[in-house]
Amino acid sequence: MKYRRFSSPALNLNRKASAFHHGFPLAFRMLSSRISSSRNLHYFFYSSIRHASSVTRQLHPAVRQLASELGQKQPAFAVSPNDVHVLKQPSEFYSRLLEMIQRAERRIFLSSLYIGSSEGELVENLEKALRHKESLHLYFQLDLNRSTRPGASSTAKILLSLLQTYPDRVHASFFRSPNLRGIMAKVVPPRFNEGWGTWHAKIYGADDDVMISGTATFRS
Repeated sequence: MKYRRFSSPALNLNRKASAFHHGFPLAFRMLSSRISSSRNLHYFFYSSIRHASSVTRQLHPAVRQLASELGQKQPAFAVSPNDVHVLKQPSEFYSRLLEMIQRAERRIFLSSLYIGSSEGELVENLEKALRHKESLHLYFQLDLNRSTRPGASSTAKILLSLLQTYPDRVHASFFRSPNLRGIMAKVVPPRFNEGWGTWHAKIYGADDDVMISGTATFRS
């Protein structure tokens, strides 16, 4: 299995995969591409950031300053409360994820630490969706060191069959911390190399629906 190095700290399993641009994760790129067709992209960001700034004044003082700084320096997207739904149980999250995969028509994107060997049902649903919808694309953004641990449970091995069966529609990118490089990257053994930094963004979506989670697993 070969990896191709990108200018950003992300490694790719597929030559046509492009799930990481200039340090921005896949979900941000997808949302950016969706709103870029608006008449005035600059105004969109300006109004969104201004909205975020006004919202921070309503927060608890303990987090108000941090939220205000993030709202001024980071991209912000205004979202109606009616479009936000809180999932209270892991089982609800997992069932919703499977529903999104089954409904997807254009794209599915999964950003997580890794895909475990216990996620057979998830992988089966992904393969089924790709088999029945020829225009569907699947994107993974995962952590390189965690996903390539030696053994049968390696995420890279789990995803290999999907990449071989659908080489033009499955795109897998892996993040590697730039803090571990050179001779250290060669001598630090597996598992220990994860101490230099890992990819922990848990973002899952299909088409224009996005879910954000706080755990690397799908059931707990």
